[in-house]
Amino acid sequence: MTILKLVLITMLTIQPTLTANGLAKEKDAVLINTYQADVTGDGLLEDIDLMGVPFSQDGDYYHNIWAEIRSKDQDDERWRVDYGDGYEPQIQFIDANHDNVQDILYQSSSNKKGLGKQKLHTFASNKQLEISLPKLKYISGKFIDDYKADLKITPNAKPIQINLQNRSDAYIQSGVYGKDGKLKKSKSLLLNTPDYYVPVKLTDNKGYGLRSYKQVGGISNEDHLGTIESLWYYTDGKWVVLQTEWKDSNR
Repeated sequence: MTILKLVLITMLTIQPTLTANGLAKEKDAVLINTYQADVTGDGLLEDIDLMGVPFSQDGDYYHNIWAEIRSKDQDDERWRVDYGDGYEPQIQFIDANHDNVQDILYQSSSNKKGLGKQKLHTFASNKQLEISLPKLKYISGKFIDDYKADLKITPNAKPIQINLQNRSDAYIQSGVYGKDGKLKKSKSLLLNTPDYYVPVKLTDNKGYGLRSYKQVGGISNEDHLGTIESLWYYTDGKWVVLQTEWKDSNR
């Protein structure tokens, strides 16, 4: 078989085919889960199918995941939301923007440790819209002398000091510190892990907010130093942070 033929066969295998209603149906897709919820605010329960293309028959990893939302009020009202790949995909329903209509919060894991993707969408009044998930505007961290690190969550606040004494052997071996505790090279903390969000009910009147978890690493993401936890509330079209605190993994 020539390389050109192999490429053409591969393209035809993974290319989606369109159904009559315009929603793409990938070959070998399976139904991961099905839900019913009123996500348009019309008083009727929409059918929501979470679909995926499994990487292997016996595996729990999907290399293509999407949701299909079908309105019972209007047959031609259907939407598709693509989520990419991941492990253990699932959907939750919360009124995140407080318009008295349930929103769709999706999550999946990108690895076996649970870190992955999350997306939030609203379909109120039959209009599909993604609501960006909240993030802290400013986070910085760096190693300093005496086996310590400074972490700043806001630019003008006093740094949070992290004691790294119990990790000194590994840091000396990695070349970050000398045996005297002096920093041998300038190095920032690792802050590139994705935030993880959990719905939190604040009060009956206020409804739901989101709690975000941001992991902070030292010389690697496996060198987990702690987590920045923030509580968020959506109001006037934007996320407002109500509380932020540092949870040291050494405690």
